[in-house]
Amino acid sequence: MKKILLSILFVSVSLMAVDSVAGAEKYVKKCAVCHGANAKKIPIKGMKPIAGMKITKLVKILRYYQAGAPIGDWESNVVAVGHGFSREMIDSTMYLSQRDMDNIGVYVNSLK
Repeated sequence: MKKILLSILFVSVSLMAVDSVAGAEKYVKKCAVCHGANAKKIPIKGMKPIAGMKITKLVKILRYYQAGAPIGDWESNVVAVGHGFSREMIDSTMYLSQRDMDNIGVYVNSLK
């Protein structure tokens, strides 16, 4: 019982740390120009809109680009990152904190 209560407390604290309003503000500044105000714009032919994307997938993609997309073979990583090399994505993610990425993830996921 103690473990269950601690787990619930941990999840509650984790969720409080994520802020959809802050995510919306950061999204507008960093993402909306290419992905649209409602995240349904398709910036590159063949891409799917990011609205409703799973939080973990979006954060993984943001972290990948933030790292300057260090894995050299873009062709084998297109599935992982969405659309391959993107200087705009690397530049847009450069100064995002982990909290920023989590907040953006929560916001984009809510745009279903």
